[in-house]
Amino acid sequence: MENADFTNKSNMINSPRSLKACKELGVIPNELYQISLEEYKTQNPSSFTLEPKLLKYRYDGYEKFRNETISMVKKRRNIIISKENNSKKSYNIRKSKTDNDFIVRSLINVKERERKALENLKNAQRKNIKVIIEDQINKELYKKMELKKEWRLQKREEKLNKEKKENEMMKKKADDEINERKKKIEEQIQKKEALYLAKLKEQFKMEEEIERQKQIDYDNNQKRLLEENERFHQRKQEIREKMEKNLEDLRMRIEQKDKTTDERIQLYLEKKKKQIKKTKKTNKTKKNTQQI
Repeated sequence: MENADFTNKSNMINSPRSLKACKELGVIPNELYQISLEEYKTQNPSSFTLEPKLLKYRYDGYEKFRNETISMVKKRRNIIISKENNSKKSYNIRKSKTDNDFIVRSLINVKERERKALENLKNAQRKNIKVIIEDQINKELYKKMELKKEWRLQKREEKLNKEKKENEMMKKKADDEINERKKKIEEQIQKKEALYLAKLKEQFKMEEEIERQKQIDYDNNQKRLLEENERFHQRKQEIREKMEKNLEDLRMRIEQKDKTTDERIQLYLEKKKKQIKKTKKTNKTKKNTQQI
């Protein structure tokens, strides 16, 4: 116990007197060993809600109480050793009366040490009880805080569930409205498509009728053109024949006219010749007359 390393849990105390001292003081040997701040937080759930500064203060108080407990166990162990030694001394007292005063003083000292040890133990227990009470209060506060937190979480969950339900209802309502609008739009589209198809069909029918009429007109036009072309060729032939006839008549007239003209010219020339002859004769007569 005197040389024990209370920072290493692998080296647990196991001497009979040390274990007896722990048992008499109601101390668990494992509680004498140092723990880290994280281990302290794990062992004391209420410390999770504390601020770091307050947590450090609590941890330092725990370490101080642990060191005081170690001192108490050591003292109690010494008392146990002293009692064992005094038992041996009491045997020697019966043999030597000269040592009675020494033994009495030793017993008184032992009693005094026991009294002081018990007083220290009581003080430590009071402190321990105070710490336990504070820890219990903190646990109760933590429990209340947890309950409050749980209540808040429950309320929040209820609110979220309510909002979720409302959102689902709104979503369902919106989906229903969207589906209804979609249905109406689809019906309108179908109606428009039906009207468009009917119109398209009617237009197609009209176009077919127009094409058919165009084909009829084209055929009629082709027939008319053929007839006109035939009439044109016939007319052309008639005109050619007429022109040829006219040309022949004209040629004949021209020939006749030329013949008539030649005859007239011949007559004119003959007349002129006669006139010339007559003129010459007259002139010759006049000349003869003059000479006479």
